Amino acid sequence: MVSVAKWREAMLRGLQSLLIMCQQNIDFEIIFKANLGWIFGQQYLSDPNNIESFKQFILTNPYPQTLANQERQFKVLEQFDSRDQLKLISAPTLVIYGKEDLLSLQFEDKYLAKNIKEAKFSILPGAHLLWLESPDILANTIITFLKN
Repeated sequence: MVSVAKWREAMLRGLQSLLIMCQQNIDFEIIFKANLGWIFGQQYLSDPNNIESFKQFILTNPYPQTLANQERQFKVLEQFDSRDQLKLISAPTLVIYGKEDLLSLQFEDKYLAKNIKEAKFSILPGAHLLWLESPDILANTIITFLKN
């Protein structure tokens, strides 16, 4: 779901800028506001309650990601390339794309669906965090896929 076989350079540079802000101990509010537009779509962002709820979700997380783990995750994403392995996937696969996603672009998700045998491709409203933006539509899409 909202993933890629290999992350493109533009996304990696954007993620690296977030990592640098964390390494420089930039204020949470600045980092939070700087990243909202990259992960959410128009409808979600137009409701201030959504933004406040997401902020509280992050602030009250009992297990926040450490800076060291963010650095490790970035190194993995930089090196990640599963393009040659997609053809080995034989399980029924649903590739889901958020039509406003700026991190995982539609052509990248279509690449996954095209290169995984008999994968299904679905476009949903929202951006990168579909489980927050379109939870009911996402759940129904997954349930429908699993039933077939």
